[in-house]
Amino acid sequence: MAGTLVLLRPSWEGHELSSNGPVLEGVAGPTLVRSPAHELRVQPLEEALASSFERLTKPGWVVATSPASAQALRGQPRLLEALGRRAQSISWAAVGEATAQALRSVLVSMVGEVRDILYPPGVGDAQALLVELGTQPPAAVALLESVGNRAALADGLTGLGWTVTRWALYRRIPRPLVDLRAVQAPLWVLLSSSGQVRSAIDSLSAQGLRALDVQWLTHHPAIAALLLDQLPGASITMLARPCEEAALAAIKLQS
Repeated sequence: MAGTLVLLRPSWEGHELSSNGPVLEGVAGPTLVRSPAHELRVQPLEEALASSFERLTKPGWVVATSPASAQALRGQPRLLEALGRRAQSISWAAVGEATAQALRSVLVSMVGEVRDILYPPGVGDAQALLVELGTQPPAAVALLESVGNRAALADGLTGLGWTVTRWALYRRIPRPLVDLRAVQAPLWVLLSSSGQVRSAIDSLSAQGLRALDVQWLTHHPAIAALLLDQLPGASITMLARPCEEAALAAIKLQS
């Protein structure tokens, strides 16, 4: 199976791509090109913000708003220690299954066991999680976020009577796509977040490549809608999950 699949999942600072070009992996199918759309960097917490956890009333909730927000806890040792001391009394939630898996991995390292994590079924997002949390008694909640994260979940929970603290644990630095001009066609691009849409289109244009020639893959209707709004006529394949395996399976069906 010929062609190239571009994966835009962000990477943490220090995990750089090869200076010789994209990281290519030969597979029984299209060549995989890992080209993170964003570099993630740990954001120092202000003293008052880091200590705000101690003021959470019981029952208190901690919500991961993305896989990266859970992973960012590892770069916040003071906060991670405080969470570890009270891990057994905290209720945990995540916006979707992939985020819950990332949070579970951190919790195992903190307390040596996996606690229940509330997350919406199906394709999760902030709105779906808001519905799930709306069935719970209002409480104090801390949201694990990136700098500049949208306030939809925070505003929704506040409107339901929750006391919301927002912890910006990391920030996203946009990165252009690696040079794709010499890769083998057809070209598939996997979008796992709405923040990747504009940068991917602009990077392709900067390389002289037609974004309308790309076969776009995504898992979320909102991402697909945004792509169609910015690139009318785009060819989009919907996936059950925004992962490499689901993308390869979809490509195989199209071949």
